[in-house]
Amino acid sequence: MRAAAAEVGERQQQLWRSVARTQTKLAGGVGQPVAAPASSSSLQLALQNEKLKQTQAAYVQALQTAGERDADTVGYVFAVNGKLNSADVYPSNGLFRKMWPKLLHASVTEAIGERGGAADDALPTADAVLAFLAAAEAGKATQKSLNETVRLETREGEGTLYFATQRASGGWVHRNYLAK
Repeated sequence: MRAAAAEVGERQQQLWRSVARTQTKLAGGVGQPVAAPASSSSLQLALQNEKLKQTQAAYVQALQTAGERDADTVGYVFAVNGKLNSADVYPSNGLFRKMWPKLLHASVTEAIGERGGAADDALPTADAVLAFLAAAEAGKATQKSLNETVRLETREGEGTLYFATQRASGGWVHRNYLAK
């Protein structure tokens, strides 16, 4: 019983350290602390910081239309400081458009946290993007049922992770690609 309690306590400590790292990165990106005086360990309150919200709004305004412009857009690839970070793909434009505002907001927040980092001035090429996606899909696969109708396929490659949410019929709902 004590071992289980110690494990839970260690996981909680790891979570708080992770929140602190994220807050430090975001503070660096906006040029001022984002931790809330009411609860300095709350990531949710940090994400409500007014300066952070203003910085996010500028990015979102610049990028929002990119995901809404074409009727056949079903996903996007996200790079930070010239390095591929992640990608999300959906089976339809309708589902992608429903998710786009949340995806964009999360990506913008992550980019703000990496502002001032080592930047590669060159954007990733189309070939680099395709290689990133292929490497993630080529990783070793494992599958897990989430419920009777949905399963999660995970693939881990060298430097990549891939997650595909699939229906029991085999059709997929969402594909997520991450750089490690």
